[in-house]
Amino acid sequence: MNPDYQVSKCKKCGAILSEPKYEPRSPCPVCEEKGRIHDEVLDEEACIYDHMRMKGKHEGKGKPFFDARVGADFYVKEIEWRHLERVIDRDNNLYIEVIKDVKTGKVIKEVREPLTDHQDHGSAKQCR
Repeated sequence: MNPDYQVSKCKKCGAILSEPKYEPRSPCPVCEEKGRIHDEVLDEEACIYDHMRMKGKHEGKGKPFFDARVGADFYVKEIEWRHLERVIDRDNNLYIEVIKDVKTGKVIKEVREPLTDHQDHGSAKQCR
């Protein structure tokens, strides 16, 4: 269809009309009405993801004894959102990480181990 034309319906009789967009409106050829109805369909999708982080810290000390995250996490390599659950519990020497596909809920990665065994990952990687 020519982009300078628009499809509309006559407000009175409902006749389908193709008219120039940028010219004065002519009366409907069926009933002489000048009123029109324009239908526009917008089909968009919006997704909202949330993420929460909790930290517990002993007074006057450095690193938190407890650090937990749960919620959406964007994985850049695959260009997709994933669901992340991560717990770092220094007092109980525990590391837990579960990563799931947001759409299917399928577990992509699951790690449950002593924190002392969880080395050379993420920011703890050794510079070479």
